Amino acid sequence: MNMNAYSKVKEQLNSFLVTAKTEESSEHVSQMKLDRIRIKLENGSELSAKELDYLKKYDSALYSKALMMKQKREMLKAKLEHCNSKEEVEQIRDTELSFVSKKDPDAMMKINTITNTVDKFCKTIQYKNLPQTTKEDQKKDSISGVHYEMKLGSYGITYIDEDTYEQDKDRSRR
Repeated sequence: MNMNAYSKVKEQLNSFLVTAKTEESSEHVSQMKLDRIRIKLENGSELSAKELDYLKKYDSALYSKALMMKQKREMLKAKLEHCNSKEEVEQIRDTELSFVSKKDPDAMMKINTITNTVDKFCKTIQYKNLPQTTKEDQKKDSISGVHYEMKLGSYGITYIDEDTYEQDKDRSRR
């Protein structure tokens, strides 16, 4: 074999090795990216649109789980936004957690999604402005002379004379 032919073979072999390493490297990077997204999802964190697109393209099973968690998070947020007390927020959290089966392979993902969503809501001004209990809210309203009927969702002004106010106050202490 002459030197020229030897150089060509060596060059082709090097080119092949570089291509193989690049493909192996990109597969490794792709797997690392999937693992990072999987961990983020299992921790109950929201995925970005890019991450969802990546899952849609490379891991349809995980993409389905991600969509399920996104839907669960959105439904839970809607429930939390309609709460009338901090106590009600805790009841919703406890109820949602009770629906998660311990036998479910995605149990931790669901638990973390619920917990993170409630924790995030608890950091909002809306949550901080909620009374501790619904009864506490009604008590505040009746003392101020404003009456709120939760079932009807309507406001009305109630004029309470001092004698009636004192009698109601005494009854509520019993």
